[in-house]
Amino acid sequence: INDSDQVAQAKGTFTALKDSDILDYPGKKDGQVVGEVIQEDEVKRLATVNGIWSQIYYKKRMEKSIGYIPTSVLENTAAEEKTEESKVAK
Repeated sequence: INDSDQVAQAKGTFTALKDSDILDYPGKKDGQVVGEVIQEDEVKRLATVNGIWSQIYYKKRMEKSIGYIPTSVLENTAAEEKTEESKVAK
């Protein structure tokens, strides 16, 4: 992750809305596919990168590893971010 990337703690468990590759780096051109989430999977999120990518735990040969998926794949994330923005606006 670059210093210019905005990394925000964003813990929570979400359901995947669709199948998605898990990348080892938050970016399609630099990331390698290291796994996948399947629609309806429970996904444990640790943080977001630039609001676009979500840093998640995934199992790799029974070990917990960290990977990245697009935030748009996760349910409820948009609603959550909107509530935070409206609080700031007041």
